[in-house]
Amino acid sequence: MWDKKAHGMGDLKGSFAPRYEAIIFATKGRYELPGKRPDDLIACAKVGNQSLTHPNEKPVALLEQLIEATTIPGALILDPFAGSGSTLAAAAKTGRQYIGIEIDEQYSKLAATRAAEHHQKGETT
Repeated sequence: MWDKKAHGMGDLKGSFAPRYEAIIFATKGRYELPGKRPDDLIACAKVGNQSLTHPNEKPVALLEQLIEATTIPGALILDPFAGSGSTLAAAAKTGRQYIGIEIDEQYSKLAATRAAEHHQKGETT
């Protein structure tokens, strides 16, 4: 689970304020995590509304934690719904290779730019 440290909107009078989002980790067969066993709740502030570049943007810091907990440096990360490129940026920052797929041309360009920024900083192999 991801604790966004702030609740979302939704039905303001008819439901609880959503503060958590599910994270699904699935593998085919048994998978051994490369490091120490991570907690099942990750607290990481969501991207502020004024900073959003995509309506479903996830914070790079959250994705860095997930990538580091489940892969080793040099691993290949695939994001078939790249959106603004947060996963690609996190992969680059943590020394992983990455492939991103995005159907929307505007977001595809944004994702490529964000990933390239981390490549230029020498944050990847």
